[in-house]
Amino acid sequence: MKQQKVKIILAFTAIIPLLLFSYQGQTNGNVKESLTSKELSNNQIEKKQILTNVETNRLASSQEEIKTPVLEHNELIDITNKFMDILVQDVNQQYKVNGIETKAELIDKFTAITTAEIAEEYVSYYYEEKEDGLYIIPTETPPWFMESEAYEKESIEENKVKITQQNESDLYGAYTIEIELTYSEKGWKITNIDHSDQNNDTIEGNQV
Repeated sequence: MKQQKVKIILAFTAIIPLLLFSYQGQTNGNVKESLTSKELSNNQIEKKQILTNVETNRLASSQEEIKTPVLEHNELIDITNKFMDILVQDVNQQYKVNGIETKAELIDKFTAITTAEIAEEYVSYYYEEKEDGLYIIPTETPPWFMESEAYEKESIEENKVKITQQNESDLYGAYTIEIELTYSEKGWKITNIDHSDQNNDTIEGNQV
C-alpha cells in the first residue's frame, strides 16, 4: 500500500513540471500575440500619419497653384477681345450709342475684365455724353493686341503678368503694346495698358 502511494506521488510530481511548461508556453504565446498586435497598431498609425502628410502636402501645393495661376492663351484672347467689343459699341447714323445712355453705364460693362480707372480713360477719350444720350467720337480704334501675332509673357510679381507684343498697322506704323493683367478670386483683369511707337513715344490719348 505504501509503495502504491509513493508511485502516485512520484507520478504527480512528474506531471507538475509538464503542466507548468504548458502554462508558460501559453503565457508566452499570449505575450507574443499581444506584442504583435501592438506592432501592427503602431504600423497602422505610422501609415495614417504618412497619408496625412501626403494629403497636407497635396493641399499646400494646390493652394500654391491658386496663388500663382497661369494665364492661358485662350484666356488672354478672350479678355482682349471682350475689351475691344465693349469699347466699340453699336451706334446709329448719328453715332449715338444704341441701348446705353451714359458713360457710367458703359464703364460698368468693363468691370468684369478691367479696372474702373482704365475703363473711364478709354470711355472718356472715345465717347461724349449729351443730353439725349451717349455718342461715340468718330476716330480710329486704339492700337491693340493681335491674337494672330507672337507675344511675350512675363511674370512681374505674384498674381501679375505683363504681355508685350510688337505690331504694325497702316495707321500707327510699328508699335508696342504692353498689357498688365492681375489675378484675383474673380479671375484675370487688365490693370494697365501702354502703347508706344517704334521710337518709344507714347501714342497720344491711349496710355492708361
